[in-house]
Amino acid sequence: MLSIKEVKERLEKVHGSVVVLDEGTYVNTYTKARFIDKEFGKWWVEPNYVLNNGTGHPKRGYIKNVRSHTLSIDII
Repeated sequence: MLSIKEVKERLEKVHGSVVVLDEGTYVNTYTKARFIDKEFGKWWVEPNYVLNNGTGHPKRGYIKNVRSHTLSIDII
């Protein structure tokens, strides 16, 4: 099991200062904890996904997906 300190260090490496862990909700890397995205707010997810897969807030994922499927005006 990772300590909160280790989780925070890894989180900083993966997401910078954009995502933070609500320390009071952390049990282990396989039990959902609350994370806070500075732009999109709170969401619950297993820390393992955030630390190892780079998973972020679902709304951030939707925006990234839309941008990847949008053509720029120069292409049109």
